[in-house]
Amino acid sequence: MPDKQEKRIYRMNGIISIFIVILIVLILESQHIRFIDFVLKNFLSLYISALLVGLTISVLAYIRSFYVPISTLNPHIINKGKIYNFVVGRELHPRIWNLDWKLLVIRNSIITKFLIDFCLLGDKVELYIDFAGQMFNANLNNLTPTCIVYFTLTAVYAIDGLIFEYTRVTSKELQQEAFGYYMGVRYFIDPFIASLTTKYILDHNIMLPYWELGLVTGIFLTGYLIYRGSNNQKDSFRKNPYSPTFSNLDTLPTTQGKKLLCSGFWGLVRHPNYLGHILIELSIVPFVLKSPLLFIILLKVAFLIHRSIRDNNHCKLRYESAWDRYCSKVRYYLIPKVY
Repeated sequence: MPDKQEKRIYRMNGIISIFIVILIVLILESQHIRFIDFVLKNFLSLYISALLVGLTISVLAYIRSFYVPISTLNPHIINKGKIYNFVVGRELHPRIWNLDWKLLVIRNSIITKFLIDFCLLGDKVELYIDFAGQMFNANLNNLTPTCIVYFTLTAVYAIDGLIFEYTRVTSKELQQEAFGYYMGVRYFIDPFIASLTTKYILDHNIMLPYWELGLVTGIFLTGYLIYRGSNNQKDSFRKNPYSPTFSNLDTLPTTQGKKLLCSGFWGLVRHPNYLGHILIELSIVPFVLKSPLLFIILLKVAFLIHRSIRDNNHCKLRYESAWDRYCSKVRYYLIPKVY
């Protein structure tokens, strides 16, 4: 992906990374180095450490931004205060040793969340491994259908984020949002906050009836298909809008020389990626319906709705009359015939 300075190269090895991490954990456990126990016993300390690391990286990114070319800065920080610049970020694509900071913290967040859940699950089944003695023991009777369904759904979402991490390259987050306190701290602490749901389900032995598990799975899969399908379609269209794949889809030209896709997923609603993500979040609600964790999920949904409104306003400023024509064809933000 080129910018005004150079061609940026992204190394997409997230899925390999997560398998290496899990393999290392299994090897440590087989050598009687109780990694799982360490993570669970030091959960709060690790959370605080992650918060401090995220804060440190945010400060370094802010200081670094004063020593890079102006063309690499976020244009939206002009005439903004120092606090705003620190929180939102100044530099669009900070890198070190050709590693993109934004992609790195996002990948780290996904792998950390999966790893914490893996540790919680391993502790629940009393996982014991000894490669030398060729022994593997796990009390699978401790796993309930509710636990299995929840962990499977979250694992699918995590692995999806690593398999298709290349689609993030064309996302608004990587291309147009700067790296600041918000992004740095958020992605370091999010795995710990998200894993509280897994911990709650295991500690309180949450049991959902089979019909509810089926409903949860249906909502998740619907959201996932919309989320993944729309993101893949957007990524392919941005990389090559003239591909034969899009020959039968409706598009609108813009004064910037680009095209707006207004059919397929993007003809259903204006922000199908957010719709899919919201459905994925809502599928978790039955697991935490009687817990304060429900508030966190509702906050995430509110955040996604806010982002859809923000992106809509941004597109209106950017594409002007072309966006008005798009809105006349695709009338609804998130829910067809409703909103």
